[in-house]
Amino acid sequence: MLPAAVARAFLPLPGYDEVSGIDDVRVGGDAEWYSLDKRRLDDRNLKKGIYIHGGRKVVVK
Repeated sequence: MLPAAVARAFLPLPGYDEVSGIDDVRVGGDAEWYSLDKRRLDDRNLKKGIYIHGGRKVVVK
C-alpha cells in the first residue's frame, strides 16, 4: 500500500482514464554505427574494434 501523499501523485488526470504505452519497437533497415563511448560513426571507414550496430555489439576484424 502506498502512502496517501504518493498515491495522490499517481491519480489520473481528468479525461485520461485509460493507460497507454509503447507496444512494439522496430528498428529501421540502416541502423547507425556507434563507438563504445557513444559517438556516431561513418560505416565506410571502420577500423578493427568493437562497435554497436543495430543495438548489438559487433567485432570488426
